Amino acid sequence: MATQKEISIHLGISEPVVRELTKANVLPRNRGGQLDHLDQCRVRYCQHLRDELAQARRDTAKLQRRIDKGAGGPNSAGLRVVGGTDADAQEQVAAPTSPKEQLELIKLQKAIREDQQEAGELAPVVMLEEFARDVGNLVRRNLETLPQRIKTKIPHLRASEVGLINTECVRISDQVADVRSPTDRAATP
Repeated sequence: MATQKEISIHLGISEPVVRELTKANVLPRNRGGQLDHLDQCRVRYCQHLRDELAQARRDTAKLQRRIDKGAGGPNSAGLRVVGGTDADAQEQVAAPTSPKEQLELIKLQKAIREDQQEAGELAPVVMLEEFARDVGNLVRRNLETLPQRIKTKIPHLRASEVGLINTECVRISDQVADVRSPTDRAATP
């Protein structure tokens, strides 16, 4: 026998999820109604995940067919369910007609995003912004020292030429410093 807490730790999921899976008869119970051994629960949970993935793939294919049909043929507008380039067009073409379809679409989009994030195809915006900020700082530091490094390597340059290089480096450095993230732009009117 296994407790809900033991199963949640073993499977890496929360206890409320264990309760939901138990109610949905995903996790096996013995004749006394208690949860079975950890190994049996793990096997059933893995099968449940495979079934969910297969269903998500079927739903994705179904949604793609709706998009293709609404767009006038297979991929005629370059729309894809995953990784499309024009989200607004996708929403217009594949707009769900009932609340149930809307909920299914939202669940599907969430599952796709989670799968992409788990596969390393997506990264949190904060992480990307931090990386871009670090790159910008590195570029600015290198631009600040560039005129002097050039003067050291090419000693026959006149002061006016080094001054021109310095002016360009400062201009580019200022542009890098003025770049704002999409979240910064959204926060300021």
